[in-house]
Parts: sequence; C-alpha cells; structure tokens
Amino acid sequence: MEVADGELVKIDRKVKKPATPDRKQHVYSQLLHICRKKGHKPGWTANQYKKMFGVWPRGLRDVTATPTPEIEGWLKSQRIAYLKGREKAQEGRSHV
Repeated sequence: MEVADGELVKIDRKVKKPATPDRKQHVYSQLLHICRKKGHKPGWTANQYKKMFGVWPRGLRDVTATPTPEIEGWLKSQRIAYLKGREKAQEGRSHV
C-alpha cells in the first residue's frame, strides 16, 4: 500500500450517466430482454424504465439487448428495496 499527501474527497456512486436518447434506448432494450426472458407482464418494462428515468418510455424501438451488469445490479437493488419494504409493512401489522 502506498501513502501520498493529498486531500480526501467523497465519491458519490449515485451519480448517474447522462440520459441521452441512445442511453435511454439501450436501457429500454435491456429491460425488454429481461421482461421477455423472465415472462413478466408487458407493463413491467415501462414501469422499470419510469423508475430509472422518471418518465414513461416514448418513441423507442422494440429491440432487445443483452443486459449489462449495471442494469442487472440496479434491478437487484430495486427488488431488495421492495422486499425490505414489504418486510417492514408486515412487521408493523404484527405489532398492532
């Protein structure tokens, strides 16, 4: 391990890549691939897209793309958050 003089700065891992039209299409295509592969209902893709970008998908091509680790990781984090929320809701009901 090397040590050097300098200033520590916080790195924000939540900084998102710019939402260019090409990036939006690529993400949409990856979500379509996952939706079809896992047999989700058609609205699943649009809902996941809206969670990510804050807008509904419009004017995008119906083509699939192999999911990247970034998208798979994001979906996993969404699933974990959903399950934790459900768990807390159930705990709240059992204490009443």
